[in-house]
Amino acid sequence: MKSLIVFILLGSVTSSCAQEKDMFSMDIEKNIFRASATFIVPDDEGWRLSFSYEREIRKPFTFLVAAGPSFSSRSIETGELAIYGYMCAEFRYYFNLMHRIKKEKTVRNFSATYLSLQENLFSGPIALINMSRENADKAKALTFLNLGIQKQFKQGYLNIFLGPGLHFNNLDKGEWVLVDDFHAGITLGIVLFE
Repeated sequence: MKSLIVFILLGSVTSSCAQEKDMFSMDIEKNIFRASATFIVPDDEGWRLSFSYEREIRKPFTFLVAAGPSFSSRSIETGELAIYGYMCAEFRYYFNLMHRIKKEKTVRNFSATYLSLQENLFSGPIALINMSRENADKAKALTFLNLGIQKQFKQGYLNIFLGPGLHFNNLDKGEWVLVDDFHAGITLGIVLFE
């Protein structure tokens, strides 16, 4: 009898927790602010801390902007570290979002797979530790075509992406887009407010 009561109580607690967990699973906010850390390979882009804002244009399209410091280390043994300013703008198409909504799967704040065009801007070095200015990277702009997946867990945020770098060369000579280095990364963060 005691085990039956425990079983019923455990079942009702589990059921209420499951309902609470799923309460916001279908919510998509139009404005999402996040704080995050991004780790990228190859490491010539460094790792970054950023604040981002993602805005729904129209389902399944969003526009994301992010800014913050980017850290790059040439050698861990020598303790060389350069700090750069970083900013990006990204146009995202969540190609399976509508299918996930139709199937009533979790889509909380665009928890879906996406294809994006991302422009990254890096300033010249803001601060250098054990590194000369000549050895530091200059200001640069990088464009990527990314395939990614993002997921929001309550206030936690995970984004995994990869894609080729695109270089826009001399358009007059017919050299339009050249595919260059690939990059891959993972972003871990928190949702500040929606």
